[in-house]
Amino acid sequence: MITGNKSQLVQILAGIIPLVNSLDNFKDNEELVVCVMRKTKYKSLASNSLFHSLLQEFWKSGCSSFNDYDTLRNHYKKQAGLIITDKISLEGITLIKETHKSWTNVTQANASIAISQLKADMFEAGVNSKKFDEIMKGLGEWQ
Repeated sequence: MITGNKSQLVQILAGIIPLVNSLDNFKDNEELVVCVMRKTKYKSLASNSLFHSLLQEFWKSGCSSFNDYDTLRNHYKKQAGLIITDKISLEGITLIKETHKSWTNVTQANASIAISQLKADMFEAGVNSKKFDEIMKGLGEWQ
């Protein structure tokens, strides 16, 4: 991945010819994509991927106490501030409306809170799988 500000990227992309040698590892007919995005968007996509990988592994492990995957996911999305609950009382009846936002709308602080709690819950529940180990090693939390 190449990082830099706009002027640095313009210089790099304007000089594509010198980069040709770095493409030797790719097949001639292989399609490649260069993606330019704001760093905050990249971080959001990375935390989204981590969040869902952890959720799927927690669910697959059978160690979760939730009845279904959606309830599990929504529990942590609430912790990330992505589910807003509004209560409306009308003639003695209370209506509850939940507004669901996408993980791409989460702040970095709220993402950290939800992911940290999810990992802690997985440890406490005894999740022990090769995929979970790989995720934790990738985060630099395990050797």
